[in-house]
Amino acid sequence: MNCFKTIILMLFFLQANVINLPAQYNPSSPMPQMPRTSNPYSAIPTYGNMFGLEPRTNQNHSYPGQSQQNTGMEQYERDRMEAARRNEELLRIVSESREISYGLPSFETISETEYYRQAAETLLDMLKGKTPLSLKDAVFTVENAYFEGKLDKRQYGKHIDDLISIARSKVIEDKYSWNNNTVKNVMFFRLITDTLTIKLPLRERSVTSYPMQYDFEDIMGREDWTKMFVSKLLYTHSGQCHSLPLLYLILCEATGTEAYLACSPSHSYIKFKDETGSWHNVELTNGRCTTPAQVRHVKQIKIKL
Repeated sequence: MNCFKTIILMLFFLQANVINLPAQYNPSSPMPQMPRTSNPYSAIPTYGNMFGLEPRTNQNHSYPGQSQQNTGMEQYERDRMEAARRNEELLRIVSESREISYGLPSFETISETEYYRQAAETLLDMLKGKTPLSLKDAVFTVENAYFEGKLDKRQYGKHIDDLISIARSKVIEDKYSWNNNTVKNVMFFRLITDTLTIKLPLRERSVTSYPMQYDFEDIMGREDWTKMFVSKLLYTHSGQCHSLPLLYLILCEATGTEAYLACSPSHSYIKFKDETGSWHNVELTNGRCTTPAQVRHVKQIKIKL
C-alpha cells in the first residue's frame, strides 16, 4: 500500500508540473536563523579562587593538554566568527532578493488545463484518504487528462482484467496455487515477457498470449509523450521501462500480490521477495531476472553516459 501511495504521490507532482501551479515562494516570509553552535567549553567548571588560592603566574609551568585546549578554543572562536559572517551574508542576499518579482505566467484561463486540475484533485483525494488508493485509477486519471477526457476507461479496465484472467488460468492449468505470492509474481513476469498458450475449459481450442515488446522508438517520450503511457502499452502491446513496471504493479494491486517499484538512473524495474526472504529483480524490458551486481553495472554505465 505504501508503494502505491508513493507512486501516486509522484504522479501528483508530475501533474502539478504540467499545469504550472502558482509558485509557493513567499518573499515576505521571515528568514530562518542558522543554528548557533554551543560553546563546547561552557560546561567546563572555572575553579578560579574557589579555594582562596592565587592564580599561578609562573609561565615556566605548563599542564598536560593545556596547549591543546587553547588551540581548541581558538578554533572554536574562528568557526563561530565564520558562521556569523556567513549568516550575515545570507541575510543580505535574501534581503536583496525580496525586491525581485517572481511572477510566473498562469495557464488557468486556458480551457484544456481544467482536465489537469480535475486530475490533481482526484490524486489529492486519494492521498488524503477521501477515496481509496488505486494505482490503476491514478494512472488512468493522469493519462486521461492528457487526452482531454477522451480515454475509454471501460476498455482500459477490460484489457487489465483480460491479462489477469490469462495469468490465473495459466496458473491453474499448471497446477500451482493462485494464493501463492511468488507464483503470481512469476506468472505476471511470464505474462509480460513470454508466450503463453492456454487451453480454454470446456472448449476444444486454445488461446495464445504473446509477450509485450520493447518500444525502441522515442523511449523517453520527447517527441510523443504517450510513449510513456500504460494505455499505449495495453493498446499496442509495446512499451518501455516506465509503462511496463507500472502495468505489472497494477496487476499486482488488483490481485493482492506484493511487489515493489525500484528505480535507478533513467530506469525502473520490479523487486519482490519470495517465501525464503530472498529478493528478486524483475527486468521487464529484456525478460530476465537480474542480479544486484547487474543492476549496479547498468547504473554505472548510465551515469557515465
